[in-house]
Formats: sequence, structure tokens, C-alpha cells
Amino acid sequence: VNECGHDLCEKCVDHLFIRGSAPCPGCKLVLKKNGFKLKRFEDFSVEREVDIRKRILKDYNKKEEDFSDLRKYNDYLEEIEDIVFNFAHNTDIEETRSRVELYKKENFKIIQKNRVAQSRQDAYQKEKRLAEEKESEERRNHEKNCELQEEMEKVERKKKLLDQIANSERPADEILLLHKEEQTELNKRSLHSKGDINSGLESP
Repeated sequence: VNECGHDLCEKCVDHLFIRGSAPCPGCKLVLKKNGFKLKRFEDFSVEREVDIRKRILKDYNKKEEDFSDLRKYNDYLEEIEDIVFNFAHNTDIEETRSRVELYKKENFKIIQKNRVAQSRQDAYQKEKRLAEEKESEERRNHEKNCELQEEMEKVERKKKLLDQIANSERPADEILLLHKEEQTELNKRSLHSKGDINSGLESP
């Protein structure tokens, strides 16, 4: 979908816009190929407003701390809503566009400063998310390896128990009791080991 709102499949876009720009088959509005994007909402008006808001907020990126009081910040937020509404509903387009251009010129330095700050924040959040995903993956792999190791040890202990019962002169009840005590101790060690590993994964 492009700015006019008419849907086209990917093959049609490649065929009709092979030169980079061409009229829309539905409304004849001249469109650019790089203006097409995957449709996210059934209602194109919603799609259009989301795109407009995203574009406007790249420049209208002031934070509450950039204002001397809360009322001025709220007025600023209302101005953003007015601008988005006007562009989304084709109201006072030229006047609104002039307002935006004047704002960008008057607030160039703070816009750039906030863009840099936002870029750093986005990079930090991405790094944090990747670290958390890596930690989760390491924990899952560790748990999987522990379960596999425990299963192999369980099979080995069962085989050893059966061999002892079959070949030992000691009573079977005594062998079973010793096996049970040994299993209890192994379970304690396993839990302790898992706790140590998880603590290590969670440490900064």
C-alpha cells in the first residue's frame, strides 16, 4: 500500500514501478516505488494516521523536561495532535506544513539533540534485549544439558542397582536402601548445582 491507499501485490509493484515511479492504477496519483510498504491495518485511514504520526514525531520529539511547566508541555502535545489530524484529514495542509517547517527551523538544535539521545536509548534497549535473549538461551541450554546428563546417570544407576541385586550377597532390601540414600544425596547436589549456575547467569 502507498499514500493513496490502493492495494497492490508485490509483483504488480515490481512490474508497474520498474522505473521507480508511475501513476497508481486506481487513482492515477503518481507514486514512488519506495513509498510502498506492507499493509498493517485493514482501515487505510488508520494506516495513514500511524505513518503521519511517526513522521511528525521525528521532529516533534521534545520531552517534558524541555518545558518550564506542565501546561506548556500539554499545549505542545495538543499541537502535535492538531498537526496529525490536519495531515490525516487533508485540512489546512499548506498552513500546517508551514507551521511544521517553522517549528523545525526554530528548534533545529533541540530536535537534533533529542534525536541523538533517542538513538542512544534505542541502542541501549537493543543491547539490553539481546543480552537478555542470550542469557535466556544459555539458561535453556544449561537446563537441557542437565536434564540429559541426569537421564543418562539415572539409566546408569538403575543398571548398577540391578547388577548389585543380581550379583551381591547382601540382602536386596539393604541394597535398595543404600541406593535410595545415594539418590537423595545426588538430588541435593543437582539442585545446588542448578542454583549456582542460574545465579551466575543472572549476575551483572
